[in-house]
Amino acid sequence: MRIRTDGDYVHRVETIQAATDALDENSKTATVLAACEHAHHDRRAKAQPLAIRI
Repeated sequence: MRIRTDGDYVHRVETIQAATDALDENSKTATVLAACEHAHHDRRAKAQPLAIRI
């Protein structure tokens, strides 16, 4: 997977590095995959309490 970090996209370097550190990963690919998994689990966890209230 390639993520552009040149020119107008240079701000992505800091964002990716912050996510890499927060998720304790060691590559951009692993960081993106971990972030996607986190988002998936987070959405499911948030949906369950909302479903109970309805």
